[in-house]
Amino acid sequence: MEPISPDPATFALPKGTVAFFRSLAANNNRAWFDEHRDDYRAQVVAPAMALTTLLGEAFENRVEKLRYEPRVDGSIFRLNRDVRFSKEKSPYKTNLGVFVWCGAGKKMDSAGLYFHLSPDEIFVGSGIYRVPPEKLDRFRRFVDAKGKLLADAVETAERQKFALEGETTVRVPKGFPADHPHARFLRHKGFYLSKSLPVSAATKKGFGAKLIRELEPTVPFLNLLAKGLG
Repeated sequence: MEPISPDPATFALPKGTVAFFRSLAANNNRAWFDEHRDDYRAQVVAPAMALTTLLGEAFENRVEKLRYEPRVDGSIFRLNRDVRFSKEKSPYKTNLGVFVWCGAGKKMDSAGLYFHLSPDEIFVGSGIYRVPPEKLDRFRRFVDAKGKLLADAVETAERQKFALEGETTVRVPKGFPADHPHARFLRHKGFYLSKSLPVSAATKKGFGAKLIRELEPTVPFLNLLAKGLG
């Protein structure tokens, strides 16, 4: 597997990355995947490893305690789907996911930066997909105490066309007034900023630098959130 340079000025995903996922979507079975395992390694794993390193090196001095592991089951999400409790039995995901995260905790219990590519879209994210139940109270107390700083950080990212997303409750949680100045944030159980990019951008030279520029406005938000989650 030929290594790919993580230099932001030259990095781009191979056209074969998108082509691989488009073909996988049309042939989502183990027989096809086994026949194209070398393509997966060359067109998906190798560029994803470079992308992980690129993001890690770009943000490790700007995001507190940033952690990145350029390997499958580290920062690179596995393609295998857990189909045990799903009506959809296709064995593989048809997208690439890369995540670099804050602190020493479990990856999915932590805030971080996310890159997602499918045949139809790219989106980048910053934050936490789902706050662990044991951290929800801490998160809400953080919002109560630091909501103004958090609101400023969210507004900075929203000006750059990021949207605040994540699962929410119907009402403001118990213990906080319904008219709390930051009720919008208190209702969140997932808390992340997301922005879509055209798929065509990923294969153009310098995509690495573009990706860094796109994510930079979310750094204040991410640092605040990581500190609030502990």
